[in-house]
Amino acid sequence: VPTVAFVHYYKPICPTAIKILPDGSLCQVPTGLVCWRSGCVGLAEWVRDRPRYGLIRAGLAESAKVLACSRWMVEQLRVNGIPAEAVALPVPPPAPGFARVPSGEPLFVYCGRLDREKGVDLLFRAFARVVVTRPTARLRIVGGGPRQSHLEGLAQELGIMQAVQFEGRVSFPKVEAALADAWALIAPSVWPEPLGLTAIEAITRGVPAVATASGGFSESIDEAISGFLVANGDERALAERLMSLANSGPMTVPGNVVHALRERHDPARHAARLSAIFREAIDTRTAR
Repeated sequence: VPTVAFVHYYKPICPTAIKILPDGSLCQVPTGLVCWRSGCVGLAEWVRDRPRYGLIRAGLAESAKVLACSRWMVEQLRVNGIPAEAVALPVPPPAPGFARVPSGEPLFVYCGRLDREKGVDLLFRAFARVVVTRPTARLRIVGGGPRQSHLEGLAQELGIMQAVQFEGRVSFPKVEAALADAWALIAPSVWPEPLGLTAIEAITRGVPAVATASGGFSESIDEAISGFLVANGDERALAERLMSLANSGPMTVPGNVVHALRERHDPARHAARLSAIFREAIDTRTAR
């Protein structure tokens, strides 16, 4: 029976699955002994994982095709010796009646897990700089995770707790509602996101996105048209971009850009693409 593999994160090529070195910098080398030598994993863990990674590689090699969620991931797999093909993930279109109506004062929204690699700590420090000169600015945090208590403490420490709203984990309709009055979606990931679905969900609803440049976000954001890219981990650059947006007023994403991204991630188009790939895999195996 032919198999098709879909890779949407780094675990097959990174033991920590986030491609970040212990010093916080981005890992830009193929997996191997370097994972132990750089301190990402201990020697015992590295040795223990050799058989498992051997099985992962063997399974991918035997697949009729390996798919990846972005061109970025295709390249990451390629440098690790795994050929792959990019397939756009499905993103639901806006609900009937959805309308973007930006709030009267600057409102930025973060949607995602509250984990270290997501960079919310950095976002809080950048946002604190904005509040100094724009005290009416607000930041909405949609999502939960292991760092929520830490982030609540950091907001108190930075003096921005009154300007930050923690929504917790919510359903997708509530995510959509949280975006409706946003000036921008902020995705400050310090790791290289394999794709960055939150930016796509925002832009397809007419909300611009500010996200980090290294990773999949760059495939969805047209600079100064549907959002902006900043260097991963650059607090000052993020603060300057937030301040610029707060001072310039709500940004409008052109309709043709919104439509093109909706088309690229249309669920029906995704299903048709997968069906064609599966049929090809079956036909190829049958012809042998």
